[in-house]
Amino acid sequence: QLSDDTDAQAEINKTVVNGAISDAAEFIDGFLRSRYALPFVTAPKLLVKLAVDVSIYYLHQRRVVEMPKTIDDAYKNAVKTLEQIQKGLLNIGAEASAGRAPGDFRCNKTSDDRVFGKDLLKLY
Repeated sequence: QLSDDTDAQAEINKTVVNGAISDAAEFIDGFLRSRYALPFVTAPKLLVKLAVDVSIYYLHQRRVVEMPKTIDDAYKNAVKTLEQIQKGLLNIGAEASAGRAPGDFRCNKTSDDRVFGKDLLKLY
């Protein structure tokens, strides 16, 4: 019912469901990128549970004008849990990225990769 936009057969639209799952995964990864090396070899069970809650919320968001309280509460709890994981207050059983502090970001670019180097920019 949440994925089928035709209302004729009430069949599961796998594209819509997979889209909601993908969006939920990206949302969760946004909280985890600064603390963990992604992707995980095996997703921690807590993250799977959070992904289910967020995916269900996204599916309801497509069709429902007024969000059911249980779905809304599960989503809000998922966000709070993700914030705790991001801050390091909750351990999900995965190792933090080696040599990285929360908020640090890696880059594979060097000064040689610059298209507009210092010498060229000095001309302007």
